[in-house]
Amino acid sequence: MMNKLTHRLNDFLSGFGQAFSLWPTESLDRYLVQESPESRIYEHFTRVGEHMESAMQKVMQEQSLIEKNAMDQCR
Repeated sequence: MMNKLTHRLNDFLSGFGQAFSLWPTESLDRYLVQESPESRIYEHFTRVGEHMESAMQKVMQEQSLIEKNAMDQCR
């Protein structure tokens, strides 16, 4: 019983240690783009605005298709 528990504990600790071996040993700052908070906020708002515009266009297209089908059924 103790041997099985010891074996599982060793496996767990080994896996835990291997996860830390993947951790970078140096600073990641040189890989990250340094932008001002204002610039990042602007980019996010722009991206959200583009997504909203795209969604509104899809809804309007679907709505016009529904209206067209309803008019065709009335004829």
